[in-house]
Amino acid sequence: MDATYNFSLGFAQGRESEIGTPNRLINQKAIQMISTGISLISLFLGFSIFGILIIVNQHQAELTDLSGGSSYAAFGGVGAILVGTTFFVAACFHWRSCALTVWKSACAGEKNRRTG
Repeated sequence: MDATYNFSLGFAQGRESEIGTPNRLINQKAIQMISTGISLISLFLGFSIFGILIIVNQHQAELTDLSGGSSYAAFGGVGAILVGTTFFVAACFHWRSCALTVWKSACAGEKNRRTG
């Protein structure tokens, strides 16, 4: 049985051409790449600012220890900055791979236009 059913919510929608679908997928991929990069940069900024605030305010740490409790706060602050740096490195690799992907697709499109 080869029956198809077109479901519609009743909104007036134009039919998309079959040619427009790959462009929409490329736009979704570009938006996904941009949002991933922005997320990595925001994580970098958040952890770095958090680590800097911990280090700046380490003298307010009320840890009663024989060896001075503020050193634990300093280690935590440095750790947060290192985590932030890791997110920054990940963002750099992400943007580099995005640039390579865009460059390769642009070169392939130019090659197709020349041969086609």
